[in-house]
Amino acid sequence: MMQAEPADDADYGAVRDELLGRAAAFGKPVQLAHGDQHTHTVTAEYGGVANLTRIEVAGDEAAESEWLEVTASCGEQSVTVFDIERHTFDPEPG
Repeated sequence: MMQAEPADDADYGAVRDELLGRAAAFGKPVQLAHGDQHTHTVTAEYGGVANLTRIEVAGDEAAESEWLEVTASCGEQSVTVFDIERHTFDPEPG
């Protein structure tokens, strides 16, 4: 989990390279969750790594009215490793 997307630029390039390399070497499902000033996005095979999924959570005003529920399923019988459900709510009920 981190604050911003590890873009391939001067600020995050080294972090991105390390993350992609370690995820690929791990060989099992890896989830990267981050926020910033964005909307909810899920990117499978992030950075070209088959087992790495990026989950970008809502930022700014959207974060005041929605949240993500992420369930990790572990074990041989699991078909889906990460189940992601988006929830919204009224920040000013009633």
